[in-house]
Amino acid sequence: MSFIYTKQRENPEAITDLMNSLKKNGFIAPDTAVSDFRHLFTGKTVNNPIRWTTYFGGLLDLFRQLNVNKLIQYEGNNIYKIVCACFVDENGNFFNEIKFRNAKISKIIAPKIIKAVNLMK
Repeated sequence: MSFIYTKQRENPEAITDLMNSLKKNGFIAPDTAVSDFRHLFTGKTVNNPIRWTTYFGGLLDLFRQLNVNKLIQYEGNNIYKIVCACFVDENGNFFNEIKFRNAKISKIIAPKIIKAVNLMK
């Protein structure tokens, strides 16, 4: 299970722009394939999770911002569960859903996340 990008028709390159921004800021692994990243927004099961290489609160903030701005849709009501299925930490370990519920948003990372999310609008 993954997310669906709600503005795919109006802005088809936005997912690639988001990926490039996340790479540039060191949030995801530099060797992340475009095809794997785009797959996060198809609504289908993710077989190649993306490596998140920094503080996991930033990952949570990214999807909270995408959700608040109505840029993604997903089945069910558990955004954490889907994020955990789509991403792994820098060592390839899956994130714990419970850890996300208590995550703090970094004031240093937040502006970079907002800037990246704005690419999707």
